Amino acid sequence: MSTWKELEDKIGTKPCEAVKKLYAYYGTGWTKWMYDLYDPKTGGFYYSNSARDYDEFFTDAESTCQALDMLQELGLFKSVNDDWARALPKEMRETCRKRIQDMQDPDDGYFYHPQWGKDTAKHHCRLGRDYAQCLSLLNMTGGKPLYKTATERMEETVANKDESAEKGAAFPEHLKSAEALKAYIDRIFIPNTSHGVGHILSSQAMLIKAAGLAEVCLEHMDTYQSAETGYWGEGKEHEYDKISGIIKLGGLYGVLGGRMKYMDKVIDSAIETVLSKSNPDNICLVFNSVGGLGTAVAHVRKTSDPTATDCSNIDVVMKKVYDKLPEMIDATIEKLDKFRYPDGSYSYLQGKSAENMQGVIVSKG
Repeated sequence: MSTWKELEDKIGTKPCEAVKKLYAYYGTGWTKWMYDLYDPKTGGFYYSNSARDYDEFFTDAESTCQALDMLQELGLFKSVNDDWARALPKEMRETCRKRIQDMQDPDDGYFYHPQWGKDTAKHHCRLGRDYAQCLSLLNMTGGKPLYKTATERMEETVANKDESAEKGAAFPEHLKSAEALKAYIDRIFIPNTSHGVGHILSSQAMLIKAAGLAEVCLEHMDTYQSAETGYWGEGKEHEYDKISGIIKLGGLYGVLGGRMKYMDKVIDSAIETVLSKSNPDNICLVFNSVGGLGTAVAHVRKTSDPTATDCSNIDVVMKKVYDKLPEMIDATIEKLDKFRYPDGSYSYLQGKSAENMQGVIVSKG
């Protein structure tokens, strides 16, 4: 772990002082709140306090996976080299693993929560997110799926290269052909916004790739990217929505092996949005602003050209980021305060948690 002196030497005095301010702002109260969401009976975490406190709600895979990911990102497992088998208690691993394995459907290979059933198949975001999170949790807990997964079934079908072959239950209708996928994207893309389409597609990135449609998806999405802002969708309105699209579509392009264009515009637009004084109506817009910038930076880092003088060079990008970092941290703290509670936790909406998430009821709000 870097010391403050090492960080200061790397990014400069003012940016380092800003990071210290952010550390102090978060404190440690939120960790107790998160620990109190853990349920030893299922080896999982609840979505919120109200989900925990009412019998009609249960723990879920996404909340559990995100809680464990957060603990890992904080460095709490560094002492065991991020080895999940050593980081998590045996009873927790076994309980969580069995619960996830029991959620897998033998007919299509997807995972369905008992509280929501197969209704989630109608909500492609929920279906795709649950699928990815359940596979991650099995990896964390040392388990394997009991049946062939949906992607394994899709990959086998695609590998046969028989266009006339029937595509079974693992294939949603929009992933059965290139034409179906392009029509689907056109249908879900709302003019001047991109969070929705990015969210829906990134949730299904593994499935799109398994269906052999990665190139089709990337080429079609490229047609929607603005050369003016780097965002998907025209104009500068709905800036929070557009940067949320960057974090989602950055994930999509990463999984599908694509490269985003207009990175100078993307970086400048992302910094501008983080600094925006516009009131965010949910906390994801605060996270996605910073996360969208981080996604763009990571994208440049992977493909950086050290001879370039524009934002295709990671050194140019990081100078821009560090120069604006103190202002961006101050702006972010001001927005986070709108969602903060006295115990150090944060709500999804200002003053309350969300009741619905990706098409299913998750709490009392």
